[in-house]
Amino acid sequence: MFIDTHCHIFKDDFDNIPDLINEIKAAGVSKIIVNGYDMKSNKEVLELINKYDIVYGAIGFHPTDLDDVDEDCFLWLEEHIND
Repeated sequence: MFIDTHCHIFKDDFDNIPDLINEIKAAGVSKIIVNGYDMKSNKEVLELINKYDIVYGAIGFHPTDLDDVDEDCFLWLEEHIND
């Protein structure tokens, strides 16, 4: 069993995520942890974990993106941290 503990599988980077997930499974990877780093990617992480059984997520904010983070972002994060 292989686990990818840190990846970024997002629509902006991959044309066909369902095919990519199938390729990952075929390679013997049983779990992947997709990591969000800003509001857009965090929301996409939540979509992915609800759609694919092998996808787990980690959401948060990368330090280089903190200029775009406000109190509402942290409230959203707190609301969704256990999703």
